[in-house]
Amino acid sequence: MQSAPEAGEFVIATVKKIMPYGAFCSLDEYNGTEVFLHVSEVSSGWIRNIREHVKEGQKVVGKVIRVDPAKGQIDMSLKRCAAKMKTDIATAQREAGKYLSDEFGDLYAAFESIAEGKVPKSPISRQWLETITEVAKAEIRQKTASTRFLLTLQSYESDGVRVITDALKKISAACESEGLQVQLHYVGAPHYYVDMTAKDYKSIEKAAAKVDALLAGSFKGDSTEYSFEEHKAA
Repeated sequence: MQSAPEAGEFVIATVKKIMPYGAFCSLDEYNGTEVFLHVSEVSSGWIRNIREHVKEGQKVVGKVIRVDPAKGQIDMSLKRCAAKMKTDIATAQREAGKYLSDEFGDLYAAFESIAEGKVPKSPISRQWLETITEVAKAEIRQKTASTRFLLTLQSYESDGVRVITDALKKISAACESEGLQVQLHYVGAPHYYVDMTAKDYKSIEKAAAKVDALLAGSFKGDSTEYSFEEHKAA
């Protein structure tokens, strides 16, 4: 998973500390990575007191407007997100945000579920639902996990090519049965790369264990051998 978002990305953040000139927030889907919300990016109008717009512990939907890796600084905006939503943050929270947070646990989970096609049961208006669905599908990026494994297969039997080909097919089928995307790459006899992609690493670990058990059952005895381990890039 990425450790930081990209500029232009919509994110869910939790307000942690409010200052007169802005607020420090943590990004929920990026392991609490800190992001700064300047007071000028809270609302399109003049702000007398930032606390009238955001509070500690509040979940907000923002748009990343600047990422500076050298300084380790990420800036986000609420007013630019509100422009996309065609309303102000307070209204969005009152008419939709609170209901969605109660139903899904937090706003990010709500947007992610809606982006995947789930229709919320919350009592929000049809107009809000259409707007949120449009934004969620356009802006919420589905996070995925991916791991590369190094697979070594050797068969000294007379039909060794068939044995290895069958094993590769079984590996693909085993991964797909777990809901993973899998790609096999021939590196050079007897080595192959197995690239697994899933929603999270736990799913990959489960599929990898299944593949290892499959190989252990198929490649045994003196005529065959195998190894299957996570590939560590040099």
